[in-house]
Amino acid sequence: MKRVLGYVLIGLAVVLALAAVGQVQALLQAIGGVLFIFSGRLDAAGAGRAMGHLFYWFLHFGLLYWLWHHGRQWTKAPVGKTE
Repeated sequence: MKRVLGYVLIGLAVVLALAAVGQVQALLQAIGGVLFIFSGRLDAAGAGRAMGHLFYWFLHFGLLYWLWHHGRQWTKAPVGKTE
């Protein structure tokens, strides 16, 4: 059962990776928005929005890493056991 769940986690990681590839422009805009904070031309709402977008991307890639790592870990055969 754990092996099946591992494959499901890898599948979700692949979907998140494809979503990230499809939204590269939004990622670059989020990075640019954070750099734009230091120009002094953003009000508090704009700065919060820029930081929120960047936080979303950190969460997105963190979840992607977690899903991939645990999916790979759970699909491996235990040490010393062959099927």
